[in-house]
Amino acid sequence: MARSDGKPIWLDCDPGHDDAIALLFALFAPQNCTGGSNFAAALDLLGVSVVAGNAPVAATYANAARLLTLYGAALPKHSRDFESDGVHLFCGSEVPLNKLPRSDPDIHGEDGLGGVTGLPSLGSEQVQKRVWASYDVPQQRHLLPRSSPGELLVFWHALLTHRIKKGLPKMTIVATGPLTNVALLMRGFPDLVEQGIEEVVIMGGAPPGTRGNRGPLAEFNILVDPEAADIVFNFDVPVVMAGLNVTHQAIFGRSHLERLQAHQCGDQALCDTLASVVTFFADTYKSEFGFTSGPPVHDVLAVAYVVAPELFNCPTTGAPPKRYQVQVETAAHSLAMGSTVIDFYAKTCQRPEEEWWGRGGRNAIVLEHLDVEKLWDMFFACLERCAQRRKQLGVSS
Repeated sequence: MARSDGKPIWLDCDPGHDDAIALLFALFAPQNCTGGSNFAAALDLLGVSVVAGNAPVAATYANAARLLTLYGAALPKHSRDFESDGVHLFCGSEVPLNKLPRSDPDIHGEDGLGGVTGLPSLGSEQVQKRVWASYDVPQQRHLLPRSSPGELLVFWHALLTHRIKKGLPKMTIVATGPLTNVALLMRGFPDLVEQGIEEVVIMGGAPPGTRGNRGPLAEFNILVDPEAADIVFNFDVPVVMAGLNVTHQAIFGRSHLERLQAHQCGDQALCDTLASVVTFFADTYKSEFGFTSGPPVHDVLAVAYVVAPELFNCPTTGAPPKRYQVQVETAAHSLAMGSTVIDFYAKTCQRPEEEWWGRGGRNAIVLEHLDVEKLWDMFFACLERCAQRRKQLGVSS
């Protein structure tokens, strides 16, 4: 099948329980966020790349392959297939640019998807087809490709060059893990980024006044690779930041879990797997951070913004999110390492002009508000569309 006319995006992630939900959104969000299965896709997911973060990169790659198979995402026809509706998958960096690698097993388990049931096995035929579909080699005896960002960067170069030459719409990068891969793209091919990337929407950061979750002032994704975050925030391309201040509003509560467990979409296996995703995440967030109403499903907000930015407007005035200067603390021995320092009053902004998004300017739109119930309406609409896709493929139950 040909590509959809949805907004073209690439998802760079580190699955991860909340990444699993973000991937569902990226594949199945309808243009009408409450429209269910009868509405066209809002997004055209060109591909997925993974990075070390919630778990080591071999685990996040395996998790992405298994999730794409669960959801019934189309396979690309070959490694340079830019025309069909296939979703490419690449392994990215296994280490940050300058820091030692770290993961978060206390939240996500050792393999990144702790406690999750019902996923197809890594060694299954369909998952192995997914693992190797975008690599320019025959399917290997090994279960996973080498952990290296090289193939990903070569592919991004080819993809962006193709889209620019064809005059196709610019691509949005949605990044829900550490920003290592995106920073490598910006450093390696800055001209292609300027010509071919519409914006970068990230889940990451903790604005002043928000507690960090893995540092005194730092959110995990930024803390893992602050140098990469510094590069991304200061590249002259629009950045949208979904930090802990807004993602902690995205609570998947008991009523949402009960609705999921009721199997209203007709696909019991899919619902049970997603319920296990949310339940494990809820348990770890309760034990680690004291969240008693349910887990905050952070990463989904970055995808939701691309689909429906109006969900993030101020509820009292209707005003859209505001743009500020964001700086990242990279000093290794600072208590504030990985913090995102936001100049709310433009006191340090050296280049306030609207067209400048780089260093010294107002370089990021910072999300602050969220229409929570509309977000979860969108989730259940995605669930319906995914169930329909799985039924078409004959894998639902």
